[in-house]
Amino acid sequence: MTESTRDARVGGSPWLRTAVTTTHCDVQMLAGLVALVVVACLALGLSALVLVVLCAVGAVAGGVLTRVVVRSWCWTAVLPKSVYLVTLGVTTALLLRPMDGPVRALVAGVLTGVVSVWVGRSSPVRVHPALLGVLLTWSLATAWVPVAPASGDAAVVRAVTSGEAFETQPLGMADASLPTGVWLLEAFDEVAVDPGLYVRGVLDHGTPSVFGALWDTHPSCVGQVSLPVILLVGAWLLGRRLTYWRVPAYGLVAAVLTLLLWPSPGATLMVVESLLATGLRGAAAWTIHVVLATPIVLLLVLIAGSASPISLPGRAVYASLAGLLSVSGMLFTQSVEGAMLGLAAAGLFIRPLDGMRSSPFLRSSRPSA
Repeated sequence: MTESTRDARVGGSPWLRTAVTTTHCDVQMLAGLVALVVVACLALGLSALVLVVLCAVGAVAGGVLTRVVVRSWCWTAVLPKSVYLVTLGVTTALLLRPMDGPVRALVAGVLTGVVSVWVGRSSPVRVHPALLGVLLTWSLATAWVPVAPASGDAAVVRAVTSGEAFETQPLGMADASLPTGVWLLEAFDEVAVDPGLYVRGVLDHGTPSVFGALWDTHPSCVGQVSLPVILLVGAWLLGRRLTYWRVPAYGLVAAVLTLLLWPSPGATLMVVESLLATGLRGAAAWTIHVVLATPIVLLLVLIAGSASPISLPGRAVYASLAGLLSVSGMLFTQSVEGAMLGLAAAGLFIRPLDGMRSSPFLRSSRPSA
């Protein structure tokens, strides 16, 4: 069984349009991803294009090889088409880090193509295959490549126990080669304890600019170069009905609330209570800074929006889980990859939420009398 179905007109009525196939949706999705690829190539050079090509080739190769194995063993599975595999490969490349090499890109593409047969839109487990491909690649790389010992200059963030004084040094100039999102995660706990660090960092130009999200030449992942382009791609997907506005909108609200209500080190205060010492502007600026400089918006628009429950209230619950688990995973692991891990965990709830038909909190989901 494959995803291929021919376009067919049902009857001769002029009110009935041609049936939209999955191939047509994949082509439109790929057209939106091309904009992100072009922007990535302009900011990162031809290395970004190499990662995209290798991921796409690896996804097709992994999917075709898995298709042959499934057919030879007569297993029951929905076999993805080549256009869908190319779309998954490009999506995987956009989630990779700019410093990832060609071998890692090829491995990520192959793993994405392999898992696309077992998870995804046509499977009971509707976790996005690109997320699993990237996460599995990084897991394999961590297992194979030994971790170098940290240097003496590396900053160590530790929790503060009650009654213990917390001494911090002023934030120095941010490393120009360090992604803004990674820098913010490393300094998150310090700022939560002493919000004055953020204010002094802004005044001393030691903090990366918030407007760097408009064009970031050192992004956390390949697709996170320009926030306006991400939003334009989201508008394109929304206009083509390939995504739903509630998922990124509700997910972003849940992400901001999770960030503000996160307990500071020592669990004595929440982050919002600590940041209020800088004033409402300082708290808002820090929140916007963290959200825009990390791949939260990209994941909610590109991944969460294209893989969501069927029911309307189920989408609201899934979006809230996506925002909550993405930020939680990112802060727990102190890395931007934790956001992808949290979003993959949220994908496990998509299928159970399909049957959520009514909710007392959503007026549009109530059954009519």
